[in-house]
Amino acid sequence: MRAQIIDKFGKALTRCFKNFKENPFAFYYEEDIRVNLMNELIINLEGIYYLPSEKLKEYEDIKTHKLLPLKAEYPHIKDRIGRFDIAFTEEEGESIYHLPVSIAIELKLGLDQSGSLKKDVNSLLEYKEQSKTKHFSGIAIYFHQKTLIEEEARGWFKDSFIRFEKTTEDTTTITDDAVNIFLVSKNLTLFQKINQRVTTK
Repeated sequence: MRAQIIDKFGKALTRCFKNFKENPFAFYYEEDIRVNLMNELIINLEGIYYLPSEKLKEYEDIKTHKLLPLKAEYPHIKDRIGRFDIAFTEEEGESIYHLPVSIAIELKLGLDQSGSLKKDVNSLLEYKEQSKTKHFSGIAIYFHQKTLIEEEARGWFKDSFIRFEKTTEDTTTITDDAVNIFLVSKNLTLFQKINQRVTTK
């Protein structure tokens, strides 16, 4: 089941990347990207739901309802301000509002270099280290609206831990139990998989 869910995330990302590449300026704000990706995920994850656990404090109110694990702006950890742009939650937890997250996505959209991509990656790696879930996959994506020269894009991150590789594949593959990093523009897709948290420069 886990492998199937990871595969469905990859298929949704493939569609979202294609939509963006066809017209980057159809997306004005990060929220536009999130709506597009959430729509693709909802289509691909159709039929996946949880039945409420009796351990949830809201159980009596929700016991006759199906719980959908795909959420937007979902909290990292209880009582912390940070939220994931998109999250796929576990079924067991204290409350439906603070379930463990097994897949998390952070999104950025812009026209310039994105130093905050590195912060997103470290945030995902930090959660991976602290998480008590059996599996955790992070996905950090920077959607760049201009046409990019590959070496220029690599140069943005030369003093950081990010060492992108180029992909020409038509499909997007997500590596489980890692943080998957993507830089997507109209003409280019760069990616990297990383497991260890490092100091942000």
